[in-house]
Amino acid sequence: MNFDKVKDKIENFKDRQEAINNVKKEGLRFPARVEIPEQFLEGGMLKSPENVHELPSGDLGYHLNTFTQLAAYYRAVVAALDIDYTEAKRVAEYTEAMVMKKLSEEKTGETVTELKSIRDTHELVLKAKEKKDKKRANYKMAEAILEGVNDYIFLISREITRSGTWSMQEGREEKVYSRRDNR
Repeated sequence: MNFDKVKDKIENFKDRQEAINNVKKEGLRFPARVEIPEQFLEGGMLKSPENVHELPSGDLGYHLNTFTQLAAYYRAVVAALDIDYTEAKRVAEYTEAMVMKKLSEEKTGETVTELKSIRDTHELVLKAKEKKDKKRANYKMAEAILEGVNDYIFLISREITRSGTWSMQEGREEKVYSRRDNR
């Protein structure tokens, strides 16, 4: 067994770049990275608009537009991190299988449980699992951030709907009262 090939698989992930190249070849383009305005940040972190119900409709639209652009970009980032995690998981499984095969050839008197125990402490297996865990953590964190941005979009969208309903209701009431006054 060639452990250099296994090491190369652990070190060099190629699926993400291949996916990006294939998508571009089909004519699809990724959403542009969004510059986040200062008013959307607090201590370097995204924050939801305060007192959404007090924002003028123009500001609501600006917030909705900004968070929607962020969500579009973040979905592409989450997809890329998902590809990385999936590839890292596959490489870790491959590494375990290759090490297990080598151990079973070298240590013929050992039980399967003993071989698994030895395999699980092998340097390459530990390295592959560590990389898989890091890729999973990155993916999960990005996924949570995207969910937060989607929550902000929902909050703003709900306020736009609510304020629009109020405006319509106020307009109806004005018409009713003006008709009564004109009689």
